[in-house]
Amino acid sequence: MTLLTPGVIFLGPALGRLLFACFIIAVVRFILDDHFGIFIRKRVVVGAIVLAIPIITTVRVVWAQIKKRRRAAALGAQVVPMVSGKWLGNLDVLIQLVNNFRYGYPGELKWPGPYSYYRFTAHN
Repeated sequence: MTLLTPGVIFLGPALGRLLFACFIIAVVRFILDDHFGIFIRKRVVVGAIVLAIPIITTVRVVWAQIKKRRRAAALGAQVVPMVSGKWLGNLDVLIQLVNNFRYGYPGELKWPGPYSYYRFTAHN
C-alpha cells in the first residue's frame, strides 16, 4: 500500500482537470489546423485561457449559490447571510477581522455592515 502526501491528494484532481483541458485545447487546435486550415496562434489560445479561467470560476460560484438557494427553499430554510466587502475577494473584511482579533478581545469580532457585533463563546 502506497501512502500519498496530502499535497498530492489535494493537487491530483486539479492536475488531472488541467491536463484534460490542455489536451482538449491541443486536439481542437490540431483539428482546426489540419482539417479546416484554420491556424490559431498560441497567443490567442493563452489569452483565451487567461480570460476563461475567471469567467468559468464566476459561473461555477454563481451556479453553486443558485443551487444552495433552491435547496434551502425546498427545505423551507433560509441561506445564511454573507458579509459582502468592497474589495475583491472580501479582502477588506478579512483585514478588518484580523485587526479586530489582534487588537480586540479574543472571541469578540466586530463584523462590518448589518452584522454589527457578534460574540463567540465556547461551552465546555
